[in-house]
Amino acid sequence: MKAAFINLETASARRVQVEAGFAAVPHEGWSLARFAAVTAAEMSEAPGALRPAEKACFESHRRLIGQHLDDQAPLYVLEDDVAFSKAAFPVLAAMAQAPGDWEVLFTDVAFLQAGY
Repeated sequence: MKAAFINLETASARRVQVEAGFAAVPHEGWSLARFAAVTAAEMSEAPGALRPAEKACFESHRRLIGQHLDDQAPLYVLEDDVAFSKAAFPVLAAMAQAPGDWEVLFTDVAFLQAGY
């Protein structure tokens, strides 16, 4: 399964932190890729009431998901401030096998089991 994190080119320290966090937890069967975030400057002329940074955030998600529309494997979209739990990937892998026709699952949760 694929995990991809959105990260600005200028945020190299965050990139290192995400990659180290991923390496430190069990993630058998998962790959992690970085997606270059859209910048606020790129969205400065885009119409709408949101600030350019907010538009850039939405556009980054839209582009990342758009690149994977034809994939059959699940895609786990992350921000570059993610903190990985030791339980996260085993739980997500089990959930991916659950019956039903899943489209979107929001994982803005914390796994609070002792030791994680």
